[in-house]
Amino acid sequence: MEKISADNFPDRYKPKPVKEVSHQQLTIVVVNSVFETLLPDLATVEFKAWYCGAIYKLRPPKILEMADMARKGKEPRKLFSALIMGELKSRGL
Repeated sequence: MEKISADNFPDRYKPKPVKEVSHQQLTIVVVNSVFETLLPDLATVEFKAWYCGAIYKLRPPKILEMADMARKGKEPRKLFSALIMGELKSRGL
């Protein structure tokens, strides 16, 4: 029987390269500064702990990307929360 190697398969079956993830820890200062950029229109101080947890788990670039998308909606605050919850659920966090 002939041995099978990865070269015999089309590209769609080959393993995809893993994206490099930053393993650097976020500091409280960075998380708070990102939260404060969301304060006037997207976040409330009442739920600061939840938003900061989401910022820490999803990383600032993703949060800021979702914030930009939410600001274009009719109800940005509700849309932003829904986007965060959806992303957290899809990642299993």
